[in-house]
Amino acid sequence: MAQQTFSGVPGDFTAGQVLTAADMDKLREFLLYLIKDGDEGDTGETSPLILDLGSDIVDIVGDVTITGDHDLTIGTTNTQILAAAAGSAAANAVTYSFFGDEDTGMYRAGANEIRWATGGADRLTLNALGNMGLGTVTPHAFGGALFEINDAGIASLFITDGTAEFQTNVTAAATYCGTRSAHDFSIISSDIVRMVVRAAGAVHVNGAFSKGSGSFDIAHPTKGGDWRLRHSFIEGPQADLIYRGTVTLAGGTVAIDLDEASNMTDGTWEALCRDPWSMVASSGNAVEWSLSGKTLTITGPADAVCNWMVIAERQDDHMKGDDCPLCDDDGHFVTEYEREGDPFGPIEGAAA
Repeated sequence: MAQQTFSGVPGDFTAGQVLTAADMDKLREFLLYLIKDGDEGDTGETSPLILDLGSDIVDIVGDVTITGDHDLTIGTTNTQILAAAAGSAAANAVTYSFFGDEDTGMYRAGANEIRWATGGADRLTLNALGNMGLGTVTPHAFGGALFEINDAGIASLFITDGTAEFQTNVTAAATYCGTRSAHDFSIISSDIVRMVVRAAGAVHVNGAFSKGSGSFDIAHPTKGGDWRLRHSFIEGPQADLIYRGTVTLAGGTVAIDLDEASNMTDGTWEALCRDPWSMVASSGNAVEWSLSGKTLTITGPADAVCNWMVIAERQDDHMKGDDCPLCDDDGHFVTEYEREGDPFGPIEGAAA
């Protein structure tokens, strides 16, 4: 480095000079000159000063403190602008910290590994594999995971826009995922909403839904206490719909409109159903019935009370479309199939 002299620059320096504690005042004045003035004529105008060290190195032994409200800019584009030597840095003595708060900041924990600490404790780790761990210094890549949250009490992730609140957490008792505010919770695939849990609790599935078994499960309506009541779903080899009711044969005959009886718009029943089957019964009476389209006609003794039921197979567009993999192209339910792969098997990339 060629020696340069500037008028008004405090102190004289030579190439390769090693500064010691005795030179701190001289160095401090020189740095303040570069930051505040940097002008050869010492006019007080701002004029950037570039000090070209070439291949030489200036060693500073001791601390360097820049006081006042000034910026310090180091380096240029695509260069290693600031490098700290490998040493014995730890969470309670980080490499890059803050004045008066030496145990908060960032340090190099080992080859290709960076950690962030607060209050002398490791909080965040980025390892050589690119895995990041919050609350752990050994984040793993289970199932291809790149980010791990670890806490012995509640490991949790909370996201909010100031109004809607989403949280997922893990405790020793259970795993939770959903909204903490009064908002719907949606599950999406291929950028399409597949399932929605409404804020009030109702669940809606867009598409086919398969299960191993199912039931309703409610608080027992009469026993009270901790007792529950449940019934199994009614299942079968067809996607059947059931319509039923009770009617009195005023004048010995009655015509039942299945749309009207089911509180549906006219024409809905026939669009929805095919291959219907009907049954009518009246205790102690002989009755006859016929089903034509959406109309069930019953004849028998006057004022006879009849119970009726119509069962039909669904035939709506959903049953015939791609949204229903449970059915064939004609909308008929497929009872037996050979599964490709194992959707309930281990996570890809997970350790055995």
